[in-house]
Amino acid sequence: MIYKKQYGHPFDTESVVGTFLPAMETIPHLTKEPDGFSYAMDSQDILYGLGENIRGINKRGWVYESKCSDDPNHTESKSSLYGAYNFMIVSGKDTFGFFIDYPGKVTFDCGYTDLDTLRVTVAEENYDLYIIEGESLTDIVHQFRHLVGRSYIPPKWAFGNTQSRWSYMNEDAVREVVANYRSSNMPLDAVVLDIDYMERYKDFTVDEERFPHFADFTAEMKAQGIRLVPIIDAGVKIEDGYDVYEEGVKNGYFCTNQDGTPFVAGVWPGRVHFPDMLNPEARAWFGSKYKILLNQGIEGFWNDMNEPAIFYSEETLKKTEERLDLINHLKTKYGDTIEKIQAYCEEKKQRFAVLENYEGYLAERKSRFAACKKQLQKEAENLTVIRKEAAQRFTEQVKQALMDLNFLDVQFDMEFDRLPHFTASGYDEAQFLISTNPGQPVRPLMEVASGGELSRIMLAIKTVLADSDDIPTLIFDEIDTGISGRTAQKVSEKLSYIAKSHQVICITHLPQIAAMADTHFEICKAASEGSTATSIRRLDREQTVEELARLLGGAKITDAVIQNAREMKELADKTK
Repeated sequence: MIYKKQYGHPFDTESVVGTFLPAMETIPHLTKEPDGFSYAMDSQDILYGLGENIRGINKRGWVYESKCSDDPNHTESKSSLYGAYNFMIVSGKDTFGFFIDYPGKVTFDCGYTDLDTLRVTVAEENYDLYIIEGESLTDIVHQFRHLVGRSYIPPKWAFGNTQSRWSYMNEDAVREVVANYRSSNMPLDAVVLDIDYMERYKDFTVDEERFPHFADFTAEMKAQGIRLVPIIDAGVKIEDGYDVYEEGVKNGYFCTNQDGTPFVAGVWPGRVHFPDMLNPEARAWFGSKYKILLNQGIEGFWNDMNEPAIFYSEETLKKTEERLDLINHLKTKYGDTIEKIQAYCEEKKQRFAVLENYEGYLAERKSRFAACKKQLQKEAENLTVIRKEAAQRFTEQVKQALMDLNFLDVQFDMEFDRLPHFTASGYDEAQFLISTNPGQPVRPLMEVASGGELSRIMLAIKTVLADSDDIPTLIFDEIDTGISGRTAQKVSEKLSYIAKSHQVICITHLPQIAAMADTHFEICKAASEGSTATSIRRLDREQTVEELARLLGGAKITDAVIQNAREMKELADKTK
């Protein structure tokens, strides 16, 4: 069942050809809003419709604009494509369809702003609303098709693969495309000819230089199972001697301005008139022109309506030029782009608002500053407490790690001083204090420790932090400086421990440390022909033993030294 409700004084779009019940007093299902309608949806309701559009079949969760836009980038973030189909079906607790017969902009907010609300906004209240109720979704669709008329069913070949681009400049370009499809074993049923097949973009003409034997070429393609589909634009070129233009002007078949003169716009051919497709005589006349191409073997057309792609109209061109002059003037003063001009304007608006109430602005800023400072003071104090508690645990762990590295009687501590200003880390300034000799007071680390001691101290710190820091690779260069014997062994064990959670790279000359490594590389320098080259090679286990023997034995490597190196490596493997 179809119901109708009229609002205002609708423009007759000639969309509706079927019959329906008398006008509704009140509309079912939908709630009337000042600028359209709304519908309270259940969570399981599905929204179908809006024709060829972006996203999925269920339209819930997005905003769609029906306005015949011509944005070529058809991404999921867009709100509309070229067509406008103001038909929707709600399927769920209630199942019904509705159609808005209106040629202007209609917005369908399908639960985007409000998850459970369908909101339809119509640009102006001059339209017809149709409510369609049926036994099923299929029944509703059938009723709608009877209302607006059955669609033309294309020929079978039109459902196949079609190649389209802008543009094929001549017959050979089309032949090349067809040949490439065939050689690639790809199916092809039609090739679309964009505007360049025409003579200077004039409808119902063929460029005789680019397509000199159009009828023969059409037959040639058809013999290969290929249909040519030429474009026909709605814009008719204004040109004396062009029969389509002269006939349209003579018979009043073109859209007019309010004063009755033909409307002039700029599209691909330049200055054009548009056929008045709401005039039945104009439709019949324009449709008769297709015979020119039908008689040359053409079986299908791409009808391209240029309204969204109008480059200019003479009525608005002057206003546009004046606006461009103003924009260019603003660019010379306030920025070389629109974005910069707008940013400058916004900046000055904000500055003006401040100056209008400067005393209030200053008082608000002072108050805000005092509040922020108070909060920052509180957070810094809390951070100091946390930091000192963590420092106590940390220094005890580092002290133990240092003792493991053969610092026999070591003291390690942290000292905190308050800075006169805040930093991103609070207001604390911390430094490490250490004493490595019995009876000596702790002093700043940089004043006490030697080079070898600094290496071991850093190793101790890294050992403590091994499980908490996020540094993937640690490099220790000459950590063996100033150590040997048992101390070197302790250092190697700590390095092995750290290597369980980090990649450790160590440059060393001590066999105790080298033996503990999982992988060995030998780095050599060699002079040849006046230049020095550095090489690196990975050692296998036997080569590693030989290198350890070299570090242990010096100039002469005896069997005893080799055996000692092998035992050292085996012992290291057991220790890890």
